[in-house]
Amino acid sequence: MRNYITIATLLAGLAIATHCVNVHSSNGDGITDDTACINTAISSGGRCGQGCGSSTIQPALIYFPPGRYRVSSPIIMYYFSQLVGDALNPPTIVAAPNFSGMAVLDANPYGAGGNNWYTNQNNFFRQVRNFVIDLTLTPTNSGATGMHWQGLSTIILINLTSMTINAHVLIHAVSQATSLINIRFVMSRALGTNQKGVFIENGSGGFMSDLKFEGGQYGLQIGNQQFLSRNLEFDGCDTAIMMIWNWQWTFSNLLINDCRVGIDMTASSDIVNSGVGSILFMDSTVSNTGSAVRLRLNTAPNVDDTSNTLLLDNVILQNVINAVVDMNGGTVLPGGSMTIAAWGRGSRYTDDSGNVAFATADLPPVNKSPLLLGEQGRFFVKSRPQYEQLGVNDFASVKAGGAMGDGVTDDSTAIQNVINANVNSKVVYFPAGSYVISKTVTVPPGSRIIGELWSVLMAGGPQSEFLDENNPLPMLKVGNPGDVGTVEITDLFFASKGAQPGAILVQWNIKQSANGAACMWDSHFRVGGFRGSELTDHDLDVNEGQISIYTGRGIVVGATDGPVW
Repeated sequence: MRNYITIATLLAGLAIATHCVNVHSSNGDGITDDTACINTAISSGGRCGQGCGSSTIQPALIYFPPGRYRVSSPIIMYYFSQLVGDALNPPTIVAAPNFSGMAVLDANPYGAGGNNWYTNQNNFFRQVRNFVIDLTLTPTNSGATGMHWQGLSTIILINLTSMTINAHVLIHAVSQATSLINIRFVMSRALGTNQKGVFIENGSGGFMSDLKFEGGQYGLQIGNQQFLSRNLEFDGCDTAIMMIWNWQWTFSNLLINDCRVGIDMTASSDIVNSGVGSILFMDSTVSNTGSAVRLRLNTAPNVDDTSNTLLLDNVILQNVINAVVDMNGGTVLPGGSMTIAAWGRGSRYTDDSGNVAFATADLPPVNKSPLLLGEQGRFFVKSRPQYEQLGVNDFASVKAGGAMGDGVTDDSTAIQNVINANVNSKVVYFPAGSYVISKTVTVPPGSRIIGELWSVLMAGGPQSEFLDENNPLPMLKVGNPGDVGTVEITDLFFASKGAQPGAILVQWNIKQSANGAACMWDSHFRVGGFRGSELTDHDLDVNEGQISIYTGRGIVVGATDGPVW
């Protein structure tokens, strides 16, 4: 096997529990019940489970080789875990006919009295990628669910040019680091099935991409404060997305085909017109579907009620009966085969008076810079690399180059040497650990860098050059001013060790040579609140006595010709 996780397993140091489910006697034959073995692989090593609340230590990467893993009860995803399947041949997790439980994969189980294992707003540090979840052996009316993904948040930065991110930032809670990537959900297509792909009932924000839902009552049955979902495909679902509540949700690059309803946002509320605050539905295609979107009511709400706001931006319809209907079936926007450039329903502000007018109408076209666009006038997007086509010899470990990653040793010189030696060559790999950096490390054009379970780059150390707030310096300098080229950075934490008032965690100077050439994925900026940071925000403490660390500033953008995404 040549995928990234296999490489990570081979190269990893001892700072992380890297578990292969096969080591724990899982068969992966689709016949034997593998539930207990998989849960043992996840929970081994004193992990943060029920009653723990949260942890920034004891992480684990659980690798699933290709195969069919049959389960009869939920796979419990412990805190600070990555569940990763083979990227070239994703494994299938099959729900047995007698499956019983909340979901095949449960990220926040309910215990006695209806209490979750983890507080949903603080349910951090999780990633699931490269799987097929198959519910078709369960009865069509069993209500089987592929995944319970609750209370998770993330920060994703892509396509950055000339920006500075300082250690002075105001961090309200730690970096939250969660994502679902490259997962296929297979459900019954029988009439009246109540199977579901992903269920989210609450929480504070998140990210999911590159998911496919086949069949089922709902592909997604979801509610959350704020969320971004992109590159989702729905085929043959009764309702692709059932939105039970939100503050705001952005859907981008969706492909909805052969469904009765695309997005249902008819959920009620005891306080306002709808429990669904707003949805931005953009750069997407709906085909062979009854209604692309269902609203609650097609009447003007109270002037103070902005719920059930809908914006359509560059949505292609192909053989769709109605673009938008209300909950009673009344046509709000007719369908057909067309492109909806910009249309909205909700409260509209047209000047600086503060006065609002309710509108259901076509909207002026959105002014979009050509620098930000890809095909079909859509915003350019690019999924995170997994380097699954590369072999072990295509990676250069910083530990093999002398870095320790122990949170104590100054690794600045070793890291710089490994990066310099592999420009336009190998992918620089950071095994899981905490790498102390006392002086600026420069990432030249032509560099590719990947961590493991969010490897931590920490500004600090006895010889730290980041102590003078009047002379701030970057810990990681990505290119020099004027550089043009390619850079890829994935799966890292940027942090500080103790007070570093002159630290700029990342200074991004490089300009992309083409769309998507200079990118960063699943990388997060975390100041304080974790073991070894020597700064405490108490957000993850049991009593949550303080939830803020006060610092100077967040992101400083200095680009003149962009894009900065």
